[in-house]
Amino acid sequence: MTQPEWLEANKQVYSKEHGVIHIAAIIEKNLYFKKGSLNQIIFDWEHEVNSGNLLPLNQAPTGKSILYQEIAAILDGSGKLQSCEVIPAQEAKLYPIPDDIHPLVKLALSKSGITPILFG
Repeated sequence: MTQPEWLEANKQVYSKEHGVIHIAAIIEKNLYFKKGSLNQIIFDWEHEVNSGNLLPLNQAPTGKSILYQEIAAILDGSGKLQSCEVIPAQEAKLYPIPDDIHPLVKLALSKSGITPILFG
């Protein structure tokens, strides 16, 4: 199998097992990649591509999680990401604006339509 154009060093791809990954190198059948702060290996990239487990980003499942993973992979690849985690969704809690907030800030919030403060 000829190596696909989308499967090259310094590119991001989607792995069904690992999510969005940043390819460091491909040597023979081994694909070396970084996920977070860990360097990892896919030992047979041809098998993973043929079985549909390794895809170009434009064929990855859609959703916010994939977008966040892609952004994290870009930041991590440039050394600008300290840590990243996905936090499960939860219902937000609304609280009234505190009385001890500066009156001008409270007025500005109120004029903007913000009456309660949202805390997650």
